[in-house]
Amino acid sequence: MRGRHVYVSGVRPAPGIRGATMPEENTEQKERPQPRTSDWVARTLSLLSLAVAALGLFYSQLKPPVLQVEVGESVLLNVKPRIGILCTFANDGARQTTITSAVLEWDSPQVTLPLAMISTKLEEWKFTHEGTIEVLAPTNFTLFAPIAVKGKDQATAILWFTRTSPIQFFAGEHTCNLKVFSRHTQVGEVKLSFPLTAVDVSNLEESRKTSPAEEFEIRLKAAR
Repeated sequence: MRGRHVYVSGVRPAPGIRGATMPEENTEQKERPQPRTSDWVARTLSLLSLAVAALGLFYSQLKPPVLQVEVGESVLLNVKPRIGILCTFANDGARQTTITSAVLEWDSPQVTLPLAMISTKLEEWKFTHEGTIEVLAPTNFTLFAPIAVKGKDQATAILWFTRTSPIQFFAGEHTCNLKVFSRHTQVGEVKLSFPLTAVDVSNLEESRKTSPAEEFEIRLKAAR
């Protein structure tokens, strides 16, 4: 028919445009942008970088102290009794720890000796042309003071354990426990195993009369 307008979907055409229609907007048919593979890779790498940085901060600044106790190959015995152990304390943590006390649990007889003294080094000597030993500097003792071990650092000392009443030493295999404390918390322990021969015991008892200050070196079989 002439002069009649057709309306589609109830939308009225704009003035001046004959037969034009405005399509309905269908939001459901719009395509959502899909993340590209490169975006996921970038995000994953960013998260890994943050995790590595956090771990690095923990191990370098925040990790609590972790004390490792290592001992030398010998135990020094004196008849008093005075028992010396050569120790190195290594702190694998990031924060400082302080060694405030230690004890040595002797197995036979079963007694516990407290830490009383320390030395920074043992007796120094040299061999003369005649093949004899000439003592250059004796072992010096001082009362124990707390030992601070910084993070990722170490400290070395000779620990001396003693008590006022004597010990009757016996020949045979011995196992002793060295326990190290920071305030009231145990932070390290080493089990020492070594033999005492009949000759060792005889020498110790003889020194009680002739040279009560003398120390005898006893080689360790194991320390763990």
